[in-house]
Amino acid sequence: MKRITERVVALLLILIMAITNATIVNAAIEAQDSELIPIRATFESLGAEVGWSAEDRSITVVLAGNTLVLFADSQSVYVNNEAATLQEGILLADGLSFIHPDDYLYTLMLLMGLDAGGHLSETLLEANLLAPILMELFSVPGMIVAVVDVREDFAWIQGFGYTDTEQNIPVNENTVFGIASVSKSVTAIAIMQLVENGIMDLDTPIVEYLPDFSLQLSTDLGGDYRNITTRMLLTHTAGILTQFDITSIFDYDYFSLEGHSPDFMNLFLENLAQYYLESPEGEVFSYSNNGYVLLGILVAAMTGNDNFFDDFVRYADEHIFVPAGMTRSSFILRDYLMPHLATPHWDADTPDEYIFPNGLPTGSMVSTGYDMARLMRILLNDDGGLLAAGTVGLMMQPHDFDFSDAGFEYGLGFAHFATESELTAIGHNGQWHHFNAYMLFDAESGLGVFVANNSFTGYDATSFMALTLLQIAAMERSGR
Repeated sequence: MKRITERVVALLLILIMAITNATIVNAAIEAQDSELIPIRATFESLGAEVGWSAEDRSITVVLAGNTLVLFADSQSVYVNNEAATLQEGILLADGLSFIHPDDYLYTLMLLMGLDAGGHLSETLLEANLLAPILMELFSVPGMIVAVVDVREDFAWIQGFGYTDTEQNIPVNENTVFGIASVSKSVTAIAIMQLVENGIMDLDTPIVEYLPDFSLQLSTDLGGDYRNITTRMLLTHTAGILTQFDITSIFDYDYFSLEGHSPDFMNLFLENLAQYYLESPEGEVFSYSNNGYVLLGILVAAMTGNDNFFDDFVRYADEHIFVPAGMTRSSFILRDYLMPHLATPHWDADTPDEYIFPNGLPTGSMVSTGYDMARLMRILLNDDGGLLAAGTVGLMMQPHDFDFSDAGFEYGLGFAHFATESELTAIGHNGQWHHFNAYMLFDAESGLGVFVANNSFTGYDATSFMALTLLQIAAMERSGR
């Protein structure tokens, strides 16, 4: 963690220095009274190769596979042989070369293929610079980043690295990633659709909808499963155990290797009935995967034909993914998605086989950067897309509960994450085996960020990228 802190802090300081026009003090240029940035040191700190040609007095910078050529006697520059023009040009002094901060940002954006001065251009530049650093530090083979701004009808999606380090297939907007517990927000959408349609009520005990639901009663722990409501399950305050007491990931058919097994969901109520509540209902926040499986079973039971696995998948397809235009998203990894799947990795050098999660509603969803950008835009607009206008805002509000022990607040399928700025990021994170994902919103400004990668070692890379980009986008959006 120390390595990432040092590298990322150095990178952020470089960007802040450029964005705020911080002065570089050098005796050789004091007379110029300019705020300049040393070209070699600054670009090399980003991992670029920098060279000087005395013959034509040019500086060549190679970064991210792109080549920038600057000239000491001209404001003209070339990026991959395409001409552009600097505002100030470069200055040579005491054997060193310097560039104005505005020109520095401009050339960086050109190197990254970004629209210099375009919407959220500094946020997108940050994403392009941070991604390779984080991927190297945390041994991540591939990453997808999506940024949306619904107020400007803006979306940007960029893949980094490879879906498979053996075949070197680049990640793109249609690469499929497991999104782990970000799935819970989508399951919550399904529940709220049923609530809006009058099929369920948030505060009615779920035994009225699921007569076969039961838990063991305990005089020691207290609580009564017959009082558990849908709202309690959505907010992780039902007292339901996090997951079954398993000795391996394959117990209870939680996971399988050859393909999805319907048994986990179809036998879920029978297996759950062997356990006790871990705490009295409505009194303790306890993050529960089983609680969200139970929510998915509620969806299936209220809309299907007693096959919880198939009925939940069908409902999500028909009422969420198809209406949202999310053509490469599903709660099961279908055959047509397999060629687009980012290969699971333990680290960047170690590919592994895909482990099929069978607790569909709590963490099995797969999606792409393109599809998740579509979903974020629908949720941020909150204007009657998948849910009635105002429902998403209600879901994002914290539950009326003391979450002080949890360290964050939780609403109806969405969590509140504290940041180093005054911004509160709302969304969900996810991690299981070889995939990590983050979906975060600043609902007030209409911004959303989605990040996912395909490495067991990559969770911190995903969280740092998502939280950093959302904060920078919010500041850039507000003009701060």
